[in-house]
Amino acid sequence: MGYSQEAYVAYGVYIPLDPYAQDEAGLLTTEQVDQALSVPTVKIECPEVGHLSAGDLDRDKFFLVTQCDSAELGQYIRLIPNVDTEDWNHQLAHLIDTMGWSGLDLEPPSWFVVSDFS
Repeated sequence: MGYSQEAYVAYGVYIPLDPYAQDEAGLLTTEQVDQALSVPTVKIECPEVGHLSAGDLDRDKFFLVTQCDSAELGQYIRLIPNVDTEDWNHQLAHLIDTMGWSGLDLEPPSWFVVSDFS
């Protein structure tokens, strides 16, 4: 058994939910988002939105992301953070509303770095 360590640089929103938690229907958070993103109207409204589960071993955090790049240990990534994020913000807000997460105390979308050890 081996371990891997990466860092993700992404634009998006941290969603304070367990990505591996099941709801009453038996769907996991990640599956719920995948299911929502497969609906044609949501797919049209949120073409660049995906999700990221990353963190420390079995304590992953869950993010909705638009731009996401990873770098393995010892590598680096060059970013151009001055992109216009207005459209990304709209897409993220639309999916958050679709998922019923508007009531969560969420920070606004931003660039972040998440280290992942698994």
